Amino acid sequence: MAIPGKLNIFLAVLAYVVAIFFLWLASHSPMVILLCSAIGFSFIANTIFSLLHESVHGIFHKDLTKNNLFGCISAAFFPTGFTFQKICHLGHHRRNRTDAEMFDYYYSHDNKFIKFYRLYGLLTGFYWLVIPMGCLLYLFFKNFYKNKFFKAKIMFLKLKNKFSDFIKKYGWKAAFAIFIYYLIRDVSLYLLLPWVIARNVF
Repeated sequence: MAIPGKLNIFLAVLAYVVAIFFLWLASHSPMVILLCSAIGFSFIANTIFSLLHESVHGIFHKDLTKNNLFGCISAAFFPTGFTFQKICHLGHHRRNRTDAEMFDYYYSHDNKFIKFYRLYGLLTGFYWLVIPMGCLLYLFFKNFYKNKFFKAKIMFLKLKNKFSDFIKKYGWKAAFAIFIYYLIRDVSLYLLLPWVIARNVF
């Protein structure tokens, strides 16, 4: 089946425009319209992510340059990096339904908190914080990833033990702190800041 490149470009540009319109509308409207704009944006964002998925698999457009260009633009809406998303998603296909990605089930030897964190971290959006943090870490500390010690299994074990000790020590206090952080961040970025800008408070 031929790749509908022109149709995908049309849908992508249309989705970009509508998504930007919803963002603008949300920052210049009262709370009711803001919430409606957020709902509308969520549906449009799903379309953009679907097109990003096509770019990741190289089937958005037969021209690789156009495929990757629109992949980068689509990725920026979330925000994530196209290459980062490509590595993670294609890796997901390689590991799908293996023990490495068995998020909704655990063995007797597994750490229940880690399993809980992975599953609900994905469902609640913690995943989206990890992406920019990982990109920044790679941007400023690229050599850290190339270090042989980083690739060694012993480092993974040390980090795992330290994290396990941290969880045993703080437990749900850490989870509650993360929840509060997200609550404050999201309310500030997506509700208070647009309202302040829209009302020209400053």
